[in-house]
Amino acid sequence: MCCDGPTVVCLSTLTNVPSLWLTDIVRIGGVGQLTSHSEVTIDHGNVGTFLRELLLAATNEIEVADTVVRDNKRDGVPDDPESIRKLRLAFRRVLYRLEMMSDVEESLSSEDLVGRLKTVGEPLGKLRDAEILEKLVIDALGDRIGSRQGRELMEIVTELRREKQLSADAMIHSTTYQDALTAMTEYRTSLQSLPVSTLPIRPIAQRVMYVSWHKLQRAARKTKRGASDAQLHHLRIAAKRTMYAAQAFEDWLGTPTKRFATRLDRLQKRLGDQHDHVVARAWMRRVAKDHPSLKRLTKRLSAKERRRADRCAKGWGRRWKSVRQVHPVHFL
Repeated sequence: MCCDGPTVVCLSTLTNVPSLWLTDIVRIGGVGQLTSHSEVTIDHGNVGTFLRELLLAATNEIEVADTVVRDNKRDGVPDDPESIRKLRLAFRRVLYRLEMMSDVEESLSSEDLVGRLKTVGEPLGKLRDAEILEKLVIDALGDRIGSRQGRELMEIVTELRREKQLSADAMIHSTTYQDALTAMTEYRTSLQSLPVSTLPIRPIAQRVMYVSWHKLQRAARKTKRGASDAQLHHLRIAAKRTMYAAQAFEDWLGTPTKRFATRLDRLQKRLGDQHDHVVARAWMRRVAKDHPSLKRLTKRLSAKERRRADRCAKGWGRRWKSVRQVHPVHFL
């Protein structure tokens, strides 16, 4: 690596730096090769400080989303999917970014907090899954939605969505939820706090993006060898994690990073659609076992969901190619 000295970036002013100069700031020495994980040296205190800033922003985002959910509930809104969706995404972002930084710095000791965040996020995620399932059932039924069997199937899926709504509401008002928020605040304040204005971003960005990109490439290679439903879902998770990693630095690394994150988002959404159809098919097959009177209908619908899942699966390679065109070597 060719470098005249450490690059120091001011977090408070970097977003106002011209993009061309910003690109020069974060460029890694050498052409066409992403610096290896072992070659990048980062200071433990710098990683802790950067994570501290990420968690502060995440805490504020969660507090805003939490306030909206509670206000709507107080105003008598029975089902509130949009505000709970924002709360779920806020928790998901902080979870992924916490895992992202822990991947490059083991001393962060974030296992307990990660576990708490996963526990809180689980019922919120299941509510999202139930909402998507309900929409897919409506779409799959089409003109059959007004038939006796169609109404019966809709009652089953609507009851499931209501059940998940109650579970999400219970979590938001539980001590487990409050304890997780407290733990996140305590963990954040325990991290080393250095002068943010002199925090060197480049080594952290190099290390994080290398680890995330390496895991994503490995998942893509496995998917090419066998694009099963499970492997496609694994690839989606890897793409989402890399997307969140890129988004964590995009305000400082400029337009190329934002383009990379955008293309990752397109990939993971395509894979998300595929997974949703797979989940809907599995649910319909379970309904057929529990409700013999719906067996014929659900058999047709599950076959439709299988075809839709397969169509979505066919598009992943094209989106992966577009991601590779702007992968980290182009902006690090």
